[in-house]
Amino acid sequence: MAILAILVVGVSLSSQAGSEEESNRDELGVHESPVEGVAYAPDGRTVASASRDGAVMIWDLASRRSRRVVTRTVAGFSSVAFSPDGSRLVVGGLADGVKVLDPVTGETLATLAKSFGAVRDVTFSPDGASVAVGGDNGLIQIWNLDSGQLTRTLRGHVGLVANLAFAPDGRSLASAGIEDGAILWDLDTGRIRQRLQVDSGALSSLAFTRDGRTLAMGGMGCITVYELATGRSRTWTSPQGRVTSVRFLPDGLGLASSGLEGSIAFWSISPTEILPRFTLRGHKGGVKAMAMSPDGMTLISGGNDDTVKMWALPLAPDRLEALSSGDPVKIKTG
Repeated sequence: MAILAILVVGVSLSSQAGSEEESNRDELGVHESPVEGVAYAPDGRTVASASRDGAVMIWDLASRRSRRVVTRTVAGFSSVAFSPDGSRLVVGGLADGVKVLDPVTGETLATLAKSFGAVRDVTFSPDGASVAVGGDNGLIQIWNLDSGQLTRTLRGHVGLVANLAFAPDGRSLASAGIEDGAILWDLDTGRIRQRLQVDSGALSSLAFTRDGRTLAMGGMGCITVYELATGRSRTWTSPQGRVTSVRFLPDGLGLASSGLEGSIAFWSISPTEILPRFTLRGHKGGVKAMAMSPDGMTLISGGNDDTVKMWALPLAPDRLEALSSGDPVKIKTG
């Protein structure tokens, strides 16, 4: 039986520039294989994780009691997402398509994209009516959850689609291609609105700010933030190896990034500079996925060490000011 680990990590300030944070942990268990996807429920009280061991676990954070939603698949799971109202959970399988689950009972409500092949990411539209699916075949499918029908197939990537992100207005979708960078799609027409390239070419993570004006993209050792209205972009080097996940803080002025080097880094973004704030370390191996709580005060992460960790973040303004000792990083603008 697969048991998930949530490690609750307190924060203590170190004296290093770009301070590193690491403290006590409370271990509840582990998956049997790397954790590929993690998600927060909208109410901030429930966490889900998906692993290559074929298990999807959800946790009540107040009681720290778990219940198993999905036990096994042949090839395991790659991604997980809650609907905006928290009533449904979707999980992407590495061989078995996409399952739509009731997060309370674990009942399978529907199975989508059965012949899609390996799924790498699934994400809900902002209104919760649709799910986008991307994977090894280079295609992106949009499924309507009420009808269970495939409504659109997007073709434009030449290789694996690693990550997807809906714009907050639901009219655009960003996709990250391992071989050909990011594409911004017009969902009304199904056409490519814009191709967004970064220096590395190979992208693996995406995130919009809450207002939809800026898109962050993580690639091979670098991060880019792109302003959609102006076309201005800024790229900087991250020491994390392949950047596996990027997440904006609620105010849009800070960014968290995880990487296969094994850390989670926090960056402050202003119109004139990028500042490293602090770094979280605790995974024994690469960090594969992370998710921010709705209030931005905690973060969960899953890694190659088979564990899921929950971090309490020092994001109060006075704490961030104390942690701002890192030197500005060199950025390339475009």
